[in-house]
Amino acid sequence: MKKYTTIATAAIVAASMVSAAQAATMSLSVRYIGSTTATTSTVLAVKDLTNATFQTTSWHHYFEVDGTFTGNGSEAFRNVTIDISTSHITPTTKTGLANLTSNKWFANNPTDASSGVAVFSGSSDGGTQGGDLAAIFIHQDSNDAAQAQQFGTSSFAEGGVPSPLGIFTAEFTSPLANGVNAVITASESGGNSFSFFNSANSNDIDATTMVGGVTSGSYTITTTPEPASLGLLTFGGLALLARRRRL
Repeated sequence: MKKYTTIATAAIVAASMVSAAQAATMSLSVRYIGSTTATTSTVLAVKDLTNATFQTTSWHHYFEVDGTFTGNGSEAFRNVTIDISTSHITPTTKTGLANLTSNKWFANNPTDASSGVAVFSGSSDGGTQGGDLAAIFIHQDSNDAAQAQQFGTSSFAEGGVPSPLGIFTAEFTSPLANGVNAVITASESGGNSFSFFNSANSNDIDATTMVGGVTSGSYTITTTPEPASLGLLTFGGLALLARRRRL
């Protein structure tokens, strides 16, 4: 009896492992798309963000949050809620900027060529934290459209993988100190914040909602620290010059 119990337990564990392996995931990434000193995003130019010239409040830097969806082939992306946090760079104040919701977020909502309808039923910024982009909800509520679009996969008609979730803008309040990096991170928001349709034949409410399943993505603006050896070399040269003068 013990032998059969062990076999049955092993079978349950194996089934659980298969189920876990089939669970869909979403990986996020952050991409710099350009900068402007204007109050709209009509014309963006790629700049060297490590250059202190562009690390002022005069320059608005635009970043796109992308998502790559991984399912079992019949699963399709339904919704995700993400947070965006920043370090040594801050979201640009919305005053004077066009097409922004309550907190500096541009929704991307293209018409998908495969399905002929808008990709998202909604894409908005919750605006829950001052100076932060938080609780950004991106969702689609039609399983048929989701299956046709295959958002976030290599077959998605609007650009393949990774696929755009939205755009936000940020600025430097002052130039970065030597050796300090600015980091922008997109991560899954707390709670049940990721969902996917289970199969192509399911209805609009037949979906799995998960806590977890989303991998964070970040963008780092790196500054180069002053080499310690250069400072020592300069100091050594000055000391040698002083000795020669005394001679």
